[in-house]
Amino acid sequence: NMSFNVQGGRATTNNFTLDGLPIVDLGAATGSVDFLSMDAVREVKILVSNFQAEFGRKPGASIQAVTKSRTKDLHGVAYWYKRHEGFNANNFFNNRGGLPIAKYRYTTAGFNVGGPIFIPGKFNADRNKLFFFFATEQLREQRPQPIRELTMPTTAERSGDFSESVDLNGALIVVRDPANSQPLPGNRIPSSRINRLGKGYLNLLPAPNFFDTRISARRYNYQYQESLDAPKHNELVRIDYAVNPKLLVYGRFNHWWEETRGAAAPAGSTNWGWLPSSYQNRARTLVLNSTVLLNPTTVIEASFGY
Repeated sequence: NMSFNVQGGRATTNNFTLDGLPIVDLGAATGSVDFLSMDAVREVKILVSNFQAEFGRKPGASIQAVTKSRTKDLHGVAYWYKRHEGFNANNFFNNRGGLPIAKYRYTTAGFNVGGPIFIPGKFNADRNKLFFFFATEQLREQRPQPIRELTMPTTAERSGDFSESVDLNGALIVVRDPANSQPLPGNRIPSSRINRLGKGYLNLLPAPNFFDTRISARRYNYQYQESLDAPKHNELVRIDYAVNPKLLVYGRFNHWWEETRGAAAPAGSTNWGWLPSSYQNRARTLVLNSTVLLNPTTVIEASFGY
């Protein structure tokens, strides 16, 4: 979430760059279209006013991140973090409703490595010209959703029997004949007048599973809770090349993939378990950059981003 305000400006006026490439989704104005591992970040800088000429595009703050780059020696790191509902107690509302503890899992695993590219005695023997950096991160997430509380048709109601169907005050809900507006005998719909397709639709709905009216106050008879499955992964590769002491070039490619699976997935049709869906998001970005040192006071930089 990159929505925040700087010096009284709107959240939509901030500009974010990664290796000089703007990464703000112009359609949403506050969301990022590029993601990477925190362990792949070399530097973050925030400018709030008095920008140099190279910073424009938006009048708010300029937040700049730069990925890790060249080192003369080989360096790397590997990590694995785990979070699991087995380490937690169930919460009050799940215990009251008789629901088990929901899956609450975060797994983050990754590694990165960087250093010189050289052939001893033949190419880049001094390890000061060509360098690489690679990072990858795998994220697995199962995120509990709130308990959904709804009213589902009972077994009797699916067959047209409303003799025990009551409102919030416990009063019988009278079912009337649409032909004459009179109450149906026994508050039951004759089987001959039940639409076959309508009954088939009702039978697709889940059956009631909660019957304690002291808690529900007759506002619901069905509880549902899921944990959204949200796998993600990220890969980044960067090559730096010092052509000569006055010419430096680099290229960086970043790939991000994520998917959200479940009934409450973004843009899904329901959030109570009937029609689970899947929502995918993918981002690929490329940056090519060259810097020329003409003299001690003049630098020319050219950058291309996709």
